[in-house]
Amino acid sequence: MDNSYDFNQQSSCNGIPSEKKNNCLVSEDHGQKILSILQNFREQNIFYDFKIIMKDEIIPCHRCVLAACSDFFRYSTLSIISQSSMKH
Repeated sequence: MDNSYDFNQQSSCNGIPSEKKNNCLVSEDHGQKILSILQNFREQNIFYDFKIIMKDEIIPCHRCVLAACSDFFRYSTLSIISQSSMKH
């Protein structure tokens, strides 16, 4: 088995090519702070803008969090938004 890695290979993060990422200064705990704030939103039951319905269960969601974590939800959300803008 070949365990070598091609460092010239284009990499991506959750479907976003690495060359499109911004290199900016952010505190080391920035990501943890964001997750903590999102957790507080969830606990306070605020800012939900989407619901997933499975059988008898309704799961409130933040559309931007789903899109950030899942290519499926990102493309589904973009499709819904573009269809909605075509109607206006």
